[in-house]
Amino acid sequence: MKVSIIIRTKNEESWLKACLSSLSTQTVKEFEIILVDNESTDRTVDVAKSCGVSKIVTVHHYLPGDALNRGVELATGNVLVFLSAHCIPVNNYWLEKLIKPVIDKICVASYGRQIPTPATNAENARDLLMVFGTESVIQKNDCKFHNANSCIDAVYFDKFKFDPKLTNVEDWYWAKLVIERGDQIAYAADSVVFHHHGINQHKEGVSFRSIPVADLLSSLHLSGAEKPTFMKGSAWNGLAIVSCPDTESSKLIDLLEAKLDDSFNVDVCATGNAGELAGSNFFASDKSQTFYDYLLATLNHFEAVNNKIYDFIIFVDGHYAEIDLNLINLNVSQLFSEWVDISTAARKITGWTFPEKSSLKISNVNDRSNKDSIEALLGQGSAMRTSVLRRGVLEQSNIFISSIVNRRLAVKRD
Repeated sequence: MKVSIIIRTKNEESWLKACLSSLSTQTVKEFEIILVDNESTDRTVDVAKSCGVSKIVTVHHYLPGDALNRGVELATGNVLVFLSAHCIPVNNYWLEKLIKPVIDKICVASYGRQIPTPATNAENARDLLMVFGTESVIQKNDCKFHNANSCIDAVYFDKFKFDPKLTNVEDWYWAKLVIERGDQIAYAADSVVFHHHGINQHKEGVSFRSIPVADLLSSLHLSGAEKPTFMKGSAWNGLAIVSCPDTESSKLIDLLEAKLDDSFNVDVCATGNAGELAGSNFFASDKSQTFYDYLLATLNHFEAVNNKIYDFIIFVDGHYAEIDLNLINLNVSQLFSEWVDISTAARKITGWTFPEKSSLKISNVNDRSNKDSIEALLGQGSAMRTSVLRRGVLEQSNIFISSIVNRRLAVKRD
């Protein structure tokens, strides 16, 4: 029995590595992976290739059913599994449990449970825990079905594909026709994935009821659950970029290497003027570049030199008069435990603010009054996902303020 796993992606660099790593530990070993990518502008496809994925389909005009149909065209398995790149199997028997109802001929399709991560916001967590229960069910009349974590018999799918013209809910529409034909669908509650964004993907604001409801449902259904491995900094590769104004500041590299948590996989490099520093861990930066272009150029250089795909960077600016290196480990930890794009220290500024110029989505600072404003101190060891740099969305990223520090830390040298 061979399984074909079809994964849809669109700028999933931040998730795909965790997804593919989990697949490599499954009890079912005979499977192939087919990636259907919708013109990602980050390194999603490179991550897939580095993990051994060779069957890759590029979709230019995305429609969900059509994309999956095109992925299936490359499939050679008896069973088709559809998995979202940001859905991470919870354990090593996820695939075994998902395909069992289909290979046992109990039903023609099955779908598994989706649960929130510890960093999922309350509304998304509430929705997931309310929709996906803990009891497996054979559906004879209910057309509920979710392609984020699903399985279909290949012979059956060859006769009845997804509607290629639908813009959404292609899974529910397909399942409705399955039930109308008199066939059955299984809900496999013991085939579980983490789904951080939730099924409705609430982003802005939280209702007054969602937090207590999500807490109650978590206590009922997730008690004793361990923190997912992919939400630990040790599961990802980092590059620490130290901007050094002179040779004396190069000592920051030694201090940083000594200070970094041993569990983090971080390479340390330095940038500055050509001739001041030397070695394979040095990159001569261009002073005329913008901050964004400087970071991206440095990242691209060391990825090529070290033949790696870095998942996050740490930025330390040696121009600051004082640098609190203790903030670095905190920021890396928060980047993954809170699952945000940037984790940084900040300072409070009292004075005027200009809301119309504020495009940052700050996760944990809700007070944007005109009395206090905050300034992110990126040079104090901020941790950032490389995907937001590659996609050019640094300023629109989800920022987590890990700590509010004294204003003097932002004083630069003369």
